[in-house]
Amino acid sequence: MVHPDRANQRVRTLDDAPTLSDDQKEVVRAHHRRTDELLASEHRAKYKIEIFFTKKRRLHAPSPGLLSIWESATSFHGGGDVKIYWCPGLERRQSDCEAVIPAHANGYGFLHCPSCKCVWRGEDVLGELLGNFPARIWAEHLVRFFVRLGHNADIYLKAPKDDLREATRLEQARELRGERLQRVRRERVLTIYPLKHIVQDTANGGDLFRRFLGFLQS
Repeated sequence: MVHPDRANQRVRTLDDAPTLSDDQKEVVRAHHRRTDELLASEHRAKYKIEIFFTKKRRLHAPSPGLLSIWESATSFHGGGDVKIYWCPGLERRQSDCEAVIPAHANGYGFLHCPSCKCVWRGEDVLGELLGNFPARIWAEHLVRFFVRLGHNADIYLKAPKDDLREATRLEQARELRGERLQRVRRERVLTIYPLKHIVQDTANGGDLFRRFLGFLQS
């Protein structure tokens, strides 16, 4: 449900954001092309869809989790993966747009949606999907985001090896000086469904939803 005050907020347009020169725009476009070429040459997905489950994850019952999307790291800027967002137009009932906003369209505190052409303030865009869903619903969300990312994403599932609340209790009882808590925060169970395997599994008519559901329940 969208709060009425938020729904009635004025959406800023490109006129409200700083304007790049033609040279600056070409630098951005050239970097974007080189990034795509690098990922394609290394047979890597351009994006990552990540679901972080809690210790309460269940295979055949609702499981709390957090879904986010990322642009894969490249060597051009020396950094890691970049979190990306999607257009809030549909949530705000101002359009039917839910398009992904790429990292290169994020700057000066504004994000420019390449689909509906709206410019949003950073605090207005959507970056996570938080819920307590059964595996079938999580699989539906994976399909939806995978399609919106142009069928060009790896799928990551992450979960803590230990229950954070149990680790906290043990710390208090045994005075472990934070070692257990630090280990729980650092260590993750990681499962990956890489794009090349998704392509192979669906090349002969395999159903994407069933593949993702099987991955979630494996």
